[in-house]
Amino acid sequence: MQSGDTVIAEKMHIFIDDAASSFFDLSGNEYAFINSLNGLKASSFASASTYTDDNVIDAEKRCYVSSNDTLLCWAGTASNMLTWTDYGNVIDAKSQQLEDAVFDTFRDNFSDNGSYMSNGVLWFLTGAYSGYSTWAQPKTGSGNYVSMHPKVFSNFDSVFLYGESAATFVNELSAAIFAGNAVGLTIRCSFSAHAITCWGLSFNSALPHDDPNWLTGTCA
Repeated sequence: MQSGDTVIAEKMHIFIDDAASSFFDLSGNEYAFINSLNGLKASSFASASTYTDDNVIDAEKRCYVSSNDTLLCWAGTASNMLTWTDYGNVIDAKSQQLEDAVFDTFRDNFSDNGSYMSNGVLWFLTGAYSGYSTWAQPKTGSGNYVSMHPKVFSNFDSVFLYGESAATFVNELSAAIFAGNAVGLTIRCSFSAHAITCWGLSFNSALPHDDPNWLTGTCA
């Protein structure tokens, strides 16, 4: 990374035992590994119809004046992660996609402001919240949908990579993706930040893992 480039501020992943995933050849030495979608082929990426609300976990903002979610990208990412790891199943989705129903719990209980996805996951699982007073704040007594003791949350992995090397980021990211874990990324620059869900990556198998050109792309 060069000085002034956007850097990864936070990478969080939730450990799970089983995961649906696809590992496939893109071309030559380039391969991809994608979580959350079964039976993918390289040709799948050429078809926009491959990706629908039915087969991609993608909590969506409503983005209108009264939606209270303009700055809740971190909550949307947390909702995707909670859905992928089945913790979100405690929410009755009714007629919605589950991830959107989980996102509603954040939308209904938080002020519309920034935070970290790890804060959101902690709140959902335990009711605890550690965001600064100027960040998004939850309603009193909200959260704790899984009734998990906060100490158990320490078994989840939240890694902060301020100013770390590209190699460190690639190692952390690939280990989590290959394990089938839910991965969220906070991408930050000097004046702004945005949280996204990362479902996979592509890489050059002809290069060693510690080569800076090993990682060729991400699915986020």
